[in-house]
Amino acid sequence: MAHDNPTPRDTTHETTGNLERTFAEHQAPLTRYATKLLSDPDRARDVVQDTFIKLMAQPAGAVDGHVVEWLFTVCRNRALDVLRKEGRMKRFEEGEVERVTAADPRPGRARICARLRGWLRSL
Repeated sequence: MAHDNPTPRDTTHETTGNLERTFAEHQAPLTRYATKLLSDPDRARDVVQDTFIKLMAQPAGAVDGHVVEWLFTVCRNRALDVLRKEGRMKRFEEGEVERVTAADPRPGRARICARLRGWLRSL
């Protein structure tokens, strides 16, 4: 009997074997690519893992015929996301966020000084 309503696995990829084959063929090249981008094999493996998780969530028709291109594009984008996040975290750790948000450690200080000068002049 044919399925009237496909299961989630049916709507993403035909068989587990297809996913396993794709992983076996492309995991090593993707890891090398991500390692070149990130200069860290551990972070690269995390990025590749995220890439394959995203592949599993895609409908099979969305990547059929261009799965390799899709994998490398998603891998690159994820690696760049990691680098951007680390850049923000590094600036935060260095205290740059505080320097950027307020040049004066007490932003209301100028207003208070102006009011005090006006009060002193009135004496």
